Amino acid sequence: MHKYFNSHTHYATEHSLELINRFIQDDFKLSDEKIISAGLHPWHLEDVDVEKCLTKLENEAIHLDAVGETGLDRVISFPLEEQKRIFKRHIEIAEKYHKPVIIHCVRAYSDVLQIRKEMKCKMPWVFHGFMGNVQIARQLIDKGCFLSFGKGILQQRPKLHKVLQETSTAFHLFETDDDPDLKIEEVYQKGTALYDSTLEDVVEEKLEIAKKLFPKIDELL
Repeated sequence: MHKYFNSHTHYATEHSLELINRFIQDDFKLSDEKIISAGLHPWHLEDVDVEKCLTKLENEAIHLDAVGETGLDRVISFPLEEQKRIFKRHIEIAEKYHKPVIIHCVRAYSDVLQIRKEMKCKMPWVFHGFMGNVQIARQLIDKGCFLSFGKGILQQRPKLHKVLQETSTAFHLFETDDDPDLKIEEVYQKGTALYDSTLEDVVEEKLEIAKKLFPKIDELL
């Protein structure tokens, strides 16, 4: 049986290895048998006690496998400068506890990369649900960032398909995000077709990438 790695999901399953994303304001259980990330999503900033959430994140970070999702979103009404402040706090926590960061980024790639440069970040970042073009993808990969692709690649999106075909697959991951009906196998099958590779090779490559990002995986295999 193939060991598919799902790099971002909100729904735990028994059929694949997966990074389960939790919202830090919610009650959730940590587990030695699950790979878990937690953070304060930009969409939720207006509805929570931000400082309380950041304190909780700081306290839980040592037990997490990643921080996030967190990031910047230029489409929402929440002030960008305050988004940046909160994003930077996530980064500080991730760097302190040596955790990768799961990034939510909407029309703010230059802002996010500028912050990565200013803060001299050492930990890897994973841009989940990546929907950008080849130029943006190359900029992110050049900075050591990873790109995670989901249901977008199942749609008629030639520019996104081009990203998979023209950038290094060693920085690509696959995900299902918040769609309970989307199977990770479907995303892998489409990715394999775009790569013109074999499913076995793609599954193996993504698992090796995931092991480096999330060492706990070795304990779960």
